[in-house]
Amino acid sequence: MFKALFRGMPRIIAMLIIGMFFYLPSEFKPLMLGPTMAPLFLSFGITFFGLAIGDAALRIMQPYVDSQAAAREAMQDNNVAAGLVYAGRCLLAAVILLIIVSASRV
Repeated sequence: MFKALFRGMPRIIAMLIIGMFFYLPSEFKPLMLGPTMAPLFLSFGITFFGLAIGDAALRIMQPYVDSQAAAREAMQDNNVAAGLVYAGRCLLAAVILLIIVSASRV
């Protein structure tokens, strides 16, 4: 189950680092960024944190689904089932991202 999580760990860590790059300046030095860039950096940081958490959640919930292979098979072989798997995975990723990012605004 965790094999897929470890396989995607470099991307998850990269998204966390990018999120920290945006979030930390907006939290600790907001005057340096100005009144328009500080909220923008804060939102980008929270979004990248949400992407990292969402990617990890998808890898834990669906360890055997390979989105890239499903998309490739759907395009090359006109396979409707693979296209539906890919569309479902994208929909689930969007829902997880929206839940995580919008929960921080409450």
